[in-house]
Amino acid sequence: MQKQKQLRQQVASLNAELEGAKRERATLQQQAERAAQLEAETAAAAGHQKQLAEMEQRIAELERAAAAALASHQQREAAMEQRIADLQTVATAAAEGQQQAAQQLAGEHGLAVDVLAQAS
Repeated sequence: MQKQKQLRQQVASLNAELEGAKRERATLQQQAERAAQLEAETAAAAGHQKQLAEMEQRIAELERAAAAALASHQQREAAMEQRIADLQTVATAAAEGQQQAAQQLAGEHGLAVDVLAQAS
């Protein structure tokens, strides 16, 4: 009888130890799952950081291209304004009967002489 009581106590003690080990295992499993989740979130964040850096680089490239296009457009616009002013000078000279001066101005500004014929 004493022996049975001792064995029952040992079984109860081992069952309690087993339950404690199961709880500890469940806690460790949860911690492992959380660690895996954090690792995945960290990898995703790193991916987003890379995408953000690539987008910022692309924006900078587009800004540089836009600035270059704007500068080019402004140069073309200035050249067209100068060409218009040159044509007006030649046309004014032609209208005032200064044919020789108009031809000289046209030649200096690389304008076609037929512009003079149209102005007359």
